Amino acid sequence: MKRVEVASLDDRDLIVKEYELGRELASTRFRHALGQFENSSEIRVLRRGRARLKTEVRRREIENGLTKDELYQRHASALRSLDSEGADSAAASDADGGGGILGKLRRRLGGSDEA
Repeated sequence: MKRVEVASLDDRDLIVKEYELGRELASTRFRHALGQFENSSEIRVLRRGRARLKTEVRRREIENGLTKDELYQRHASALRSLDSEGADSAAASDADGGGGILGKLRRRLGGSDEA
């Protein structure tokens, strides 16, 4: 994802996209570790794309005088709806070790780390 594309996203879409890339990255790393994924350069692309999104989130927080992770808290409902998508959510949780990105986002949002 290019910087121009990232800058054109609104806050909610930016947070959701970062969350989705984090899940995809965790899944890709898991498949790579199991030997089910041949193109390891895709991990680098996903990691850098997610870093661009996180950088843009922080830039917007600073620009608007918000505290760190305040955009995540403001759009927590969008992340919760993504997290409660049933079987897909359970598979992603298994793929990232049960804590991983989902646990980190829950901690950011002030929720419990237990599902």
